[in-house]
Order: sequence, then structure tokens, then C-alpha cells
Amino acid sequence: MRFSYAVAAFGVVQLLVFACIARHIPFYGDEVWYFDKSKLIAPLVLNVVRFDFDGAGKVLDAIIGRGWFMPGMSIVVFPVTFFTDSAAMIRLYLGALNFAAVVTILAYLRKEYGGRGPWIYLLCCLAVPYYLVYSFALWGDLFAAHLLLCLLLLVFHRRNDSRSPGLTLGLAVGVALGMITMVRGFYWMFAPLFVAIFVLRTPARETPSVRLRLAAAPSGAMFLALAVVLAPWTVAITQRAGFHMTTTSTTLSRIVLLGSDEYFRGIKGRTPCGPDGSQPPRDISSLDNYVRCTAFRERRTFAEHSRSELALATAGVPYAYMVSRVTANVRKFVFDSERFLTIFARVSSSSTGLPPSEWRQALLETLMKWNYWGWRALLTIGILLFLSPMAPTPGNLLLSTIYKYSVVIYSAHPFMVDAHGRYYVEYIPLIAAATAAFARTPKPLFAWQHPNDSLQWLVLVGQAIALLVAPALAIAYFAAM
Repeated sequence: MRFSYAVAAFGVVQLLVFACIARHIPFYGDEVWYFDKSKLIAPLVLNVVRFDFDGAGKVLDAIIGRGWFMPGMSIVVFPVTFFTDSAAMIRLYLGALNFAAVVTILAYLRKEYGGRGPWIYLLCCLAVPYYLVYSFALWGDLFAAHLLLCLLLLVFHRRNDSRSPGLTLGLAVGVALGMITMVRGFYWMFAPLFVAIFVLRTPARETPSVRLRLAAAPSGAMFLALAVVLAPWTVAITQRAGFHMTTTSTTLSRIVLLGSDEYFRGIKGRTPCGPDGSQPPRDISSLDNYVRCTAFRERRTFAEHSRSELALATAGVPYAYMVSRVTANVRKFVFDSERFLTIFARVSSSSTGLPPSEWRQALLETLMKWNYWGWRALLTIGILLFLSPMAPTPGNLLLSTIYKYSVVIYSAHPFMVDAHGRYYVEYIPLIAAATAAFARTPKPLFAWQHPNDSLQWLVLVGQAIALLVAPALAIAYFAAM
């Protein structure tokens, strides 16, 4: 099957989704923040060029705000928001960026797995309509996932290079990973995965100690470049709220997730900082106001005081309570899969463009039913691929190491912070690529073969640990039902 046909088919589907659905959706929730902050980039640059650093500082304060969000998506859409405020034009631009990223992914899959690899990837993505609509969203979840997959496939594709990874590759990966982290704040956590890839890409004939030494230089270069890219943002937010590498909302979100009911009842109405009771009991915005107010009164940084509040909120909380909270959180994260399609249907209902609102609502309702079963089918495939021990060979690096590590990182979200049914979109390109790799790899993939060296044994042990952890989490999940 020709590669150009796959690209054209995906492009046609995306244009239809944009014309029928995406262009009618106004900015919602966090998207408004990203749009508003993108309008401040031009004044910031202008003040810096004029050497008006006081003015630049005030604009930067406005961009950082509470520090909940990374500025990457605001920077990404700035070339469009500088000229227009049209949500439809901005969504079309975002759709084009995601389309370009998908085409890059398809090109790598074709090189690795032949002409059918891209088609398998696209069929997996088309099974989940939410993925198609989300390609036009101003949230950075899917765009960051696409960029990470492009970077992983680039490094994976170069595994046949007889030379060990060098400083140039390490620097390039560090810069790229830093830029992705500016879009989604937790992506620096993928740095150890690239260290593992660098080690596994060294010549297999060398001893493990030599291979580790060969991978040390590119790994060090990667961490250095990653730190340099993130440093301006980290310094700016740390000056305003105490040390935070990326965002300030993580600790607050953990309080919302794991804090006791007694804690939230205790802060309600506490003058002059406590919520007045009109907000929901676990509202993160009112919690943020409370922590900032009390930190100011006690002359502490926001970071210090938020950690103290986390300790206070979780003190004496029974394990069973935490399990029940996390269980509900996992359900929202994984199985509340139509929540944002429902929101998109609601906020776009007032649009007067074509097709008529009644047709759009009927189309979205059909897509929700399709999405319900499509996501669960794709999730089942993803779980089976994760639980299956894969041969730890250089040619099988995507399934044995990259896929499993990435799934663990994405899956940590609902166990650590408050979640909802938006973030699962990050799994979709990853599972789709893994499915294409599994379906099109000619050699046996399962690890019923003796590893050749200690590093391959290490990969296999890591997979065994994953096999043990996954059922344990499942038991804890269903035990609390």
C-alpha cells in the first residue's frame, strides 16, 4: 500500500473533522489561558528589545501567573495569535502541526515496518474519534505525545548505526526533550529512557561496563542540554514561588486527590484566607488562593507552604481511603473517555455555521458511541502488549523498552495527582505505534529466548517487574470497588 495514500486518507479525515466539528468549538477551560498568554509574548519581546526590563518583568509575571501551566503551547500558537484571534484559524494551525507530526511518525514506521505499518497506526488512531478532534485542541497533551514519539522513533531508527551515540545526538535529544517539556511539564521524566536507549545502542560486543562508559557522554550531554533549555523557566518560576522545576500545581493536585475530608472542612471559612464555602469542597483554585494567602501571612514561599499543607492534609489518612481515592481517580483517567466529547458538543451547540447544530450534535453522539468501544478495544491491545514479555534485542527496542517505559510514565498520572478523562489521549499514538511494530515485525517478539548479555537480562528483569506491578495495581483497583 502506497505511503502517499495513507497520508492523503488521514488528511481528508482530519479536514472533515475540522469542517464539521473542530471549527465550531470555542476555546474552553485551560485553552483560554494558553490563548491569553500567547497575546503577551509580543509585549514581552518588545520590552526586552527596548531594554525595558521592568516592563518585561511585569509581562513575565502575567505570563507565569499562578504557575499552573507551561508556556510552550502559548509560544507554539503565537505566530497565529499575533495576527488573528479566530479560534477556528488557531485550531486549523494546530491541526496542521499535529498532521505534520503524524506524517513524520508514519514515515518512520514505513522505514521500519514496511508499507502496512502506517496503515495499522492510522487504523488504531481512527478507532478513537476523540483523538481526531483533539488534534485541533490548544491543550498540549497530544502534540507533546506526537513530538515525543517522533523523537523516540528517530533515535530508535538510528540503532543500526555502527557507531555509538555521540555528543551531538545527546545534545539534540536534550534540547528536543526540553522543548517538549515546555509544552507538557512532566516530559523531563523520559530522560532515563533515552539513557537506556543510548546504552542499548552501543556495540553489543563490548562488555557492560564499556557500554555504560560509552553511553555516559551522550547521556551527560542530554541532561546538560535539557537543564539549559528549562533553566530560564525554572529560575523565573522559582523566584516567584520557591523551587519548582516546571509547574506549581502538582502539590496542590496531590492535596485535592489524597487530602482528607476533615482537612477541607477545616480550611473552609478560615479567615482571611479560607474558601467561603461557595466553591466545590475540593476546588483547586480556591485551595491555591488559600495556600498563597497563608504563605504570604507566614512569610514563607509558596513551595514550602504547599508541601506543609500536603503533609497536613494527608496526616493520619488511612490506606483504605487513599486506595479508594486513587481508584476513583484511575476510573476517571481511563474510563471517562467521552467527557470532553460531551463538553465539545455542549460548547459548540451555539455555533450557527454549517453543518447545522442539530447535525453536529447527532454526529458527536455517534462519535461518542464509536469512541466508547474503540478506546476500550485499543486499551485492551495496549495492556496485552504491555504485559507480554518482549525479546530484549536491538531490533525490538520499541516494544521491549520504549513502549513499556512510556506506558509506566503516562500511567503514573492518576496515582499521583488529580486526573480526569482528558489525558488518556496521550496513550493513543504510543499504543498505535506499538501495535504496528508488533504486527509487522517478522522475527519472534516474545522473550522465550536466552538473553545474550547482562544488559539484555536487565531489560528482561524490568519487564518481569512490570508483570508483577500491573496485577498488583489491578488487585488494589478492584479491591476498592
